[in-house]
Amino acid sequence: DGTAKLGDFGGGAKLTEEEYRHSKKGSPYWMSPQVVLQKDYSIETDIWSLGITCVELAESEPPFADLKPLAVMNKIGKNPPKVEDVINVEEYSESFVDFIRQCLIVDPNKRPTAKELIEHEFIKKNSKGKDFVKKLIDNNMDEIKKQIDEKINNIKEIPDNIYNNKDSDS
Repeated sequence: DGTAKLGDFGGGAKLTEEEYRHSKKGSPYWMSPQVVLQKDYSIETDIWSLGITCVELAESEPPFADLKPLAVMNKIGKNPPKVEDVINVEEYSESFVDFIRQCLIVDPNKRPTAKELIEHEFIKKNSKGKDFVKKLIDNNMDEIKKQIDEKINNIKEIPDNIYNNKDSDS
């Protein structure tokens, strides 16, 4: 139906507003302060990760990508980033900057919910609806097929003996 979704289920769990976790699992660059500090957290931590994902989409990498994971966790735990720390706010629209700012509110009880964020000016102003992605794909299907065919043609043939271990005694 043209719906586009982003997902990373490497450490996924389905939570409700009433359920809480306190494990420290996931990708450090996207971890909220409450996850890093192993405090109870629920679905509001996904809003933090959404903000970090927006930064990544805008800047081509998450904040602190130059740091090792443990250093990132230490930085987020001791001094959680503000929007001004992770993007050049002059380069982006006020509504985009504010959207990220809302996602990166440190106190999870003050961080907006997904239902609240869907009403944010940035989303309302830039949403093109479900039909947009479908139309985009339909209008570019020939080029998409061409690129897929080129990638398939560039795949080298897998040798027959790739799974045979010559050094094996069996």
